[in-house]
Amino acid sequence: MHGDKEVNKQLTKLISDLKDYQVALYIYSFARFLEVILLENFDEAYLDQITNKIYDYSFKYREIYTLCYDKIQNYADSSVNANLLKGFGNINKVLGETIAKVPVINNLQIDEVLIETGDKIKNYSSKKADKGIEKLIENQSSYVVPFVEKIEEINKLYNRPLEILFDHENIYLKSLEE
Repeated sequence: MHGDKEVNKQLTKLISDLKDYQVALYIYSFARFLEVILLENFDEAYLDQITNKIYDYSFKYREIYTLCYDKIQNYADSSVNANLLKGFGNINKVLGETIAKVPVINNLQIDEVLIETGDKIKNYSSKKADKGIEKLIENQSSYVVPFVEKIEEINKLYNRPLEILFDHENIYLKSLEE
């Protein structure tokens, strides 16, 4: 048994932990990029190893993020508040459908109002949970792609044949393998 307050508390803690994980992954990726630049080690196998390691860590982050997202979504959906709102929504809807079957009362549009209110209550419950989850969605990316892309560009420049083209203003480098 837990309420929305406990869900928000868990969500806040989870977001904080994911942000810490993101920062650690970002710093690791940046450090590996700087390592390549400062050591001037442009060996293809070495660069591939670094990009693969960063991708592995990024993939692990995405797995953990997905697991956390699913858990907190289920936790929010199973809260007392969410279940009460869904229950009230269902009661209103059933009551409206029942009234619609009564010949004299169905002309008053009470049935339509109750059905519509029931749907709105159920939608409010899901929207309320979604607002909290939106904060979690902001932490979806691991922000390592720019570092990997730059390391891959370095790999192309140093380890693949290039065609150099130039005009009176610019120099163009084109990989011959593309």
